[in-house]
Amino acid sequence: MSDTVKEILPWIGWRVFAPLFGPILVAELSLWMWSTGPDGNAVNYFQPIHGITPWALVVYAITLLGTTINELRGKIEENKRFYLWLIVVIIFTLIYGAYIIIWNQQVAFQPTAKIYMITVLLFLAAVALSGYGYTISKKTG
Repeated sequence: MSDTVKEILPWIGWRVFAPLFGPILVAELSLWMWSTGPDGNAVNYFQPIHGITPWALVVYAITLLGTTINELRGKIEENKRFYLWLIVVIIFTLIYGAYIIIWNQQVAFQPTAKIYMITVLLFLAAVALSGYGYTISKKTG
């Protein structure tokens, strides 16, 4: 395993997987504990997964990108092209987030597979850029 991969794995665990899946794991565990009650309460174990909405992913993507900009503060000159990519992805993510807010005003709004697809692509771009930014911050101190 390369040194870069070894450096990035803890970042992925704590900055991506723990915030995204930690609450779901806690909810699933809570549901399981609730179901052991005296009445044998019926639970829907898929319900917590519905918490990963397009809006939640957009907010999380913006948070990752904003954190990356903060970590690389003062290093724009050495990383102009990277900063440009960060800004482009932030703009697209903010615009798409605005669309989601507008669409959500419709009473019968349900996110479609296309909405999830675009949101996941923006989220993955944010994760990739943030991970790369993390490696830059480690190299430059």
